[in-house]
Amino acid sequence: MTRLRRRVLPAGLAAALLALGAAPRVTADTATERIYVTVIDSDGKPVAGLTAADFGVQLDGALQEIVSAAPATDPLSLVIMTDRLGLNSTYTALDVRQTLAEFVGAIRANNPDSRIGLTTFDGTSIQVTKFSSGRTDLDRALTRLGTTAADAVMLDALGDVCKMMVRDAPTDRRAILTLLAAYRPDQSNLRHEVVTELLRLSGASLWTVEVRQADRGNFSNNVREVVLDSGGLMSGGTREIVGSRTGVTASTKHMAELMLAQYAITYAPGGGSGHSQLRVGLRRPGLRALAPRWISR
Repeated sequence: MTRLRRRVLPAGLAAALLALGAAPRVTADTATERIYVTVIDSDGKPVAGLTAADFGVQLDGALQEIVSAAPATDPLSLVIMTDRLGLNSTYTALDVRQTLAEFVGAIRANNPDSRIGLTTFDGTSIQVTKFSSGRTDLDRALTRLGTTAADAVMLDALGDVCKMMVRDAPTDRRAILTLLAAYRPDQSNLRHEVVTELLRLSGASLWTVEVRQADRGNFSNNVREVVLDSGGLMSGGTREIVGSRTGVTASTKHMAELMLAQYAITYAPGGGSGHSQLRVGLRRPGLRALAPRWISR
């Protein structure tokens, strides 16, 4: 979330979209906030063409004034996290290489100044490439993905990535894509409440594609599922579960489409704390906002 300074009073934006009272008056020097939101229809497809009049924002129950809402154009600071799948004839090393290469290609084609890092977490958490790494470094790393590790440390890796986001992310538009196998047990040491708090502080949205074996061998991990579900919901991302090779490709492509379809919404007067509750509503029926529900500070 980005804090800005508002210098000009907007006109005609005082309607209470959520019917909870009059929107606050934004005056000179009022602090404003920026969040990134994807709007989807009933089929889960991103919705384009919305304006400020289509959105409403509440912070701790107080209606905020929408200063602006437009397609996000600023570069993404994005980290891909994966246990590299494998260990299963359905999901080969070649599949994960091609899937992630296509994902990176889609991001670059539509957001060319995005910075993308790669972290793996099969057996141990390893930062393979950084935001500062060159494109060829990431491309080369993607062609070498392969694994023999029997377990994973997704929670530990997510904690590492969130810390890195706070320290090194070059932009405020931040996202984490996690591609993981449910058939590999997680041996993380980091507690889920710690990981969740690190995710909040990172300001990144969490997007997950969880791959399962179609018939057997998946490991039930309530802690992992809670982090991925609640982390996606609270941060403005989402989670999809797939059970086929084509499902991996389709869901990962869908994640790229949703990230690239984000709106940048600026509202005021803002404020709040780590305990605050944020709500983004929509005037048009049948639409849903993938939006942060917490304040990243």
